[in-house]
Amino acid sequence: MGSNLTGAIINADETFLTTLSNKGIYNRALKEYESSIVKNIEIDDNGESVKAEFTDGVNIIMTGSIQNYKCTCPSRTACKHLVTAIIAAREKLRENDNQNQNENENEADIESYITAVHGIKSALANIDESKLSGFALELEKAGKERNLAVIADETPAFMNDLQTLVENLKAKESEGVN
Repeated sequence: MGSNLTGAIINADETFLTTLSNKGIYNRALKEYESSIVKNIEIDDNGESVKAEFTDGVNIIMTGSIQNYKCTCPSRTACKHLVTAIIAAREKLRENDNQNQNENENEADIESYITAVHGIKSALANIDESKLSGFALELEKAGKERNLAVIADETPAFMNDLQTLVENLKAKESEGVN
């Protein structure tokens, strides 16, 4: 969504929108947006067009740039529908960006989880803890398959088993047993 249209929409602040129309239209558009007058807003996959459908029956389409728009209302200048559509599209784009950022963060978390479990699996194999190493392998597979249910359900039990192992190893060490 890096087109000229979506870039302009994301950067459309109050100053820009009041310059495009006027302060009165901007204020009306804000109230209209907040009262959910926009029934539907669509942004094409390339970010080259935005279509807005309003509850009052008006439709608007912007293609290529904010200035290239067609609105079905009788106004011949930048109307409240245009400004409201820009505000609605801007908020939708910001929401999509936040969602994409969260998805990227979740993906990084899963990759870190896989790496950590893989390392623990290897360490457990090195100390002949084959049962726990096998458990770690199952969690590693769940991570690679993005099976979050298995990860959420099984990780606490795995962590408890690891804690028990550490306590047993500490007890053996304090007893002087190798």
